[in-house]
Amino acid sequence: MNPSILSAFNRGKLILVLGAGCSLESENQFGDKMLSGPGLAKALGERFGLEISEEESKALPKVVQAILANNSRDEVYTYTRDLYKCKNPSSDHMTLGQIPFQRVYVTNYDDSVEMAYIRAHKQQISTYRIGDPVVALDPLFSINQIIKIHGCTNDPNNALIYSLDDYAATHGALPKWYNQLATDCFGQTVVFVGNTMDEPLLFDALGRVSTKTTVSSCFVVTPSIPNLDKISLEKRGFKHVPGTFSDLLDTLKAAGATTKQPIDMARSASPELDALLKMEGNQAREDTVQALTGITPMQGRDANRELPAGIRPFYEGFKPDWVDIDSGVTADLEHDLVVRNTISLASRSPNTKLVAVIGPAGTGKTTTLMKAARALSGTSDKPSFWASDDIEDPLQTIRFLERSHPDGYVLYLPSGSDFSANIEHGIRNNIIVSGTIALPFYKNAWQSKFRDNFDRDTYEVVELGNISELDAANILTKLQKFGPWTRLAKMNQISRLSTLYGKSQKQLLIGLIETTNGLGFPEIIRRDLLSLGNTAAKSLTILSALCTMLKHGLPLPVAMEAISTLHPGTDFNESLVGTTGICALRNNTISARHPIYARTLVVNIADRSDLLEKLITLVKTFSRYGTPVPKHSERSVGQLFKSLINFRFVKQILFDDKDMVGEFYRNLETEFPSDGAFWLQYGLSKRSFGEHEEALKLLNRSLDAYGESRSNFTNHALGLQHFILSERSPDPSLSLDHMNIAVEILSKLEANDAFDDLYPLTTLATGHIRCLYKLHEPESARIQARNYYDRIDSFIRTGITNRKLVELRKELLTFYTTGEYTERFWARPFWSDERA
Repeated sequence: MNPSILSAFNRGKLILVLGAGCSLESENQFGDKMLSGPGLAKALGERFGLEISEEESKALPKVVQAILANNSRDEVYTYTRDLYKCKNPSSDHMTLGQIPFQRVYVTNYDDSVEMAYIRAHKQQISTYRIGDPVVALDPLFSINQIIKIHGCTNDPNNALIYSLDDYAATHGALPKWYNQLATDCFGQTVVFVGNTMDEPLLFDALGRVSTKTTVSSCFVVTPSIPNLDKISLEKRGFKHVPGTFSDLLDTLKAAGATTKQPIDMARSASPELDALLKMEGNQAREDTVQALTGITPMQGRDANRELPAGIRPFYEGFKPDWVDIDSGVTADLEHDLVVRNTISLASRSPNTKLVAVIGPAGTGKTTTLMKAARALSGTSDKPSFWASDDIEDPLQTIRFLERSHPDGYVLYLPSGSDFSANIEHGIRNNIIVSGTIALPFYKNAWQSKFRDNFDRDTYEVVELGNISELDAANILTKLQKFGPWTRLAKMNQISRLSTLYGKSQKQLLIGLIETTNGLGFPEIIRRDLLSLGNTAAKSLTILSALCTMLKHGLPLPVAMEAISTLHPGTDFNESLVGTTGICALRNNTISARHPIYARTLVVNIADRSDLLEKLITLVKTFSRYGTPVPKHSERSVGQLFKSLINFRFVKQILFDDKDMVGEFYRNLETEFPSDGAFWLQYGLSKRSFGEHEEALKLLNRSLDAYGESRSNFTNHALGLQHFILSERSPDPSLSLDHMNIAVEILSKLEANDAFDDLYPLTTLATGHIRCLYKLHEPESARIQARNYYDRIDSFIRTGITNRKLVELRKELLTFYTTGEYTERFWARPFWSDERA
């Protein structure tokens, strides 16, 4: 057996695809052996009075199609189900049941695999049909996903694929799990065993995996194979391994696979998890593993990392990886030491809970934090942890670290904008006590949106600005060794320094790219896009850029399905290869060079109508996960979906075009009928264009989708919408009704402590006073102003404060004591996108 297969299993990276041949020794409920495809064709012919020749029996779909012409599907299905209901799994299946996997695909109709795992009592199983939403792998290996590619006799909906019509219907729009199987061939080692070489849907899906980019290993295990089939498989990137299902299991068993427990496999699959569990006394409770998922314990620099030859992607505009950090690819800059020292001092301070590294995009915030994390892990007595974008629940992680590291720790989070609310909640509610959180913020966002949410003594700020001349010299040294040097080689050192230093006064990233290319940044991107022509590679670049703008990668399964929709019949891998130098595939996601590059490409270079088509296709593809998407997908996927449908983002990339924004949301109405986040953003887009009655209808639909108790944000938006309609209604009675509904909704939110920053109370107080004043009820407005003043004042006295809250308290005091209604304050827009 090929050693790569065993190596993949030992790393927790092996997925099996079991064909009908694996089930032939299992017994059905009548004590008979399971039938092969030809055997089923003959049995069906005998049962339903159709004479089947030996040659015809090899084409089961044709036989079933002919039988269905004169018999009901229910009758044919019931007979088939009875034949494939397992009573005794084979000895091979029982061995399989002792081996922990995360995912096993099965093409046969019987339930032998499920029965074997149930009897083994080692793993839970979750069975999925071909059209079910794709579910992420269980990192703990406690659940094995059994994917029934052609359906299962246990399916009450008779959803078997075994007639010509079934194959034709499925071929027209490949089911979600077929796409996922093709994706698995990128990120895992996939072994096909017991399959025939003429299985049409299987190899249609796998034909998407080309030989042009080797990203994983795929094997086909059969006793022998015709030479033409072997050539066809090798063209697709598959290796043939002589052997049987029994041979494969014997190899795994001899290596101790049947003695492995699920947690053993989880630790093998994730060295980070193994290291964390060792630190935590090997506790493997599910809540522990969930808290640790997505974070890596920092250790000292790995001097043994092998640096691949050639120009490093970091110097072409991509974010660094840990190989870059450990190998000294990035230059030492003056602000690196400032950041390290600030984090070190903050971790020893009892009050400082947050270190914010701020600066414009492209100034190296993430790179600086990565270097700090690596450097401090080798010198500080405080353990440190790096969180990926996939971290499921930052607060759960923080709670765990607080319990396990009462003497202190440092947690590095990837995005201030995404996690600020979590950190604010953690500080305000004394969840973060011994820890220090370090994370990057865009400078404008920190100053205008986030800074006021934190008490001044709880945070330290380091601002990254322009580089120094010494920094420029250090960068040139690294560029010569690791970057594109062709243009710079023609200059003398003074010219190099002058060019790099001068261009980097805009932004470091832009300066680097312009210096090495000799062109302006937009012109570089324009040429990159033009070089792709009107191809699938161009579409993939735009799709990736849309996600990279939002600081997310484009999930590989989503990318493959979107490209299949936009360019039917296109070899996905050719498209991926075509984006080389512009996009990169890492950890099963595709990203453009950098958010700045992506933003320039999308906002300044790409065609607007082309963007609309790509965005609609991209978001539609998320329906593969089921609706609502955030509930049925990993956190990072759910966050990306919510970011892509966010009305501000949609308006930005469609240039505030009302018709195009409306077309975007209309095209998705039937794709996400029960997704509250979609209807919320749809409603907010209508509000931003002044369509307030329509906005109210859509926000109510969002509430219906979420359920009243589960949508704080929709309830807040709905309460605010009623205040807006109250102000705008010419009918006093209708205006009063809207105001009362708004007060009721927001009062419930405020009473439930749904928001840590008292956001509902701020909206409630402002809206209630404004509407009462508009209704010519100044005395009632003053009474309510006193009420809201007292409530806000009590919160401020407990230390809960921000600039807007303090300003509102002042205006409430002025109004209820003097009756002075300051138009400058009270007439300000309710929300940032308000239009007259």
